[in-house]
Amino acid sequence: MKYLEETHENKLLKTQIKNQVIGIKTLGENSTGKTYFELVEEKILDLDEEIREQFLGITHDHASNLSGSKSGLVGLLRKHTDNYFFDLCDPCHHLSLCLTNSLHLLPENIRNFIDNIHNHFISP
Repeated sequence: MKYLEETHENKLLKTQIKNQVIGIKTLGENSTGKTYFELVEEKILDLDEEIREQFLGITHDHASNLSGSKSGLVGLLRKHTDNYFFDLCDPCHHLSLCLTNSLHLLPENIRNFIDNIHNHFISP
């Protein structure tokens, strides 16, 4: 979870972005939006009313169980939160998926060449 923390240093207000692990839970391969919603409720929203009031958004990989407007996590969060809710599909993950799937369209000898170049540059 990322959040803003305000502190006072030398009579100045200092705001920092903080990262915190709030829980670990094993999920099944076919977890639904409802499963994710219940997890967010339990691990984040039920911690404190202030967290619920200031919960602004989520970043995800655009899987339907996360991004679905009716039964996905984003849709369920929008139904159950009073404030504006922002969701962002992770552009880096999207680009990675596009590149990975595009490589499968190339002939095998070109894929092998790319793999060899990649392996050459990642080794010390």
